[in-house]
Amino acid sequence: MKKILGIMVLGLLSTNVVFSNEYFSIGVNEDKIDFNFECIDKETPDIAYNFGFKNIDTSSMPKYMADGNFIKNKLHFLRKSLNTNKYKVPSSRVYDLGVFNYEGVKYLNLKMFYRHYSKQMSDGKYLLARHSLLLNTNLEYQLETSDFIISKELFEILQKNIKERIDLIKRKEFDLAMDNVTKYTDIIFDFIQQGKESDIDYKWSFKCKKV
Repeated sequence: MKKILGIMVLGLLSTNVVFSNEYFSIGVNEDKIDFNFECIDKETPDIAYNFGFKNIDTSSMPKYMADGNFIKNKLHFLRKSLNTNKYKVPSSRVYDLGVFNYEGVKYLNLKMFYRHYSKQMSDGKYLLARHSLLLNTNLEYQLETSDFIISKELFEILQKNIKERIDLIKRKEFDLAMDNVTKYTDIIFDFIQQGKESDIDYKWSFKCKKV
């Protein structure tokens, strides 16, 4: 039952906004961007998750993360629409944490990024996802995703942020839109930093390939 819900969550609960090709500069509506990944659930291969990273450089980009660590790149996380197979609006900043020990295993690289689910779940919960893209010593990628339970208040804050972002992009105010992405990322980062293991509703594990 949980996996059936998962198919709905990963594939359908998203904001689909159509943009013309003039928005390619931030990845919107593109078929491929700087880094592209195709992932399948390790337990249920029918569940797929396709996403990518794009370097977006604007004047508003911060040099440091919320915890004071230096930002190594200007990567942004974008998801692909299942309907069009094109990239949607940038979802969050990407934190490149370099070489990392994850659950007792050393990985060559860890990139962390976030999103929230744009609709309330069938069981009444509101969720956000923390994605961890890991590169192992065999140069294979895996995506570990933890779904966190959030309050309706936080959900509404994140929803408002996304709506403002879409409006800014439509007006071609890309610097302000990317500043909006940074604020969104920081809000989720702060929530997770203060959260507890009991806040996690479900964990996903995907096998990924770079395409």
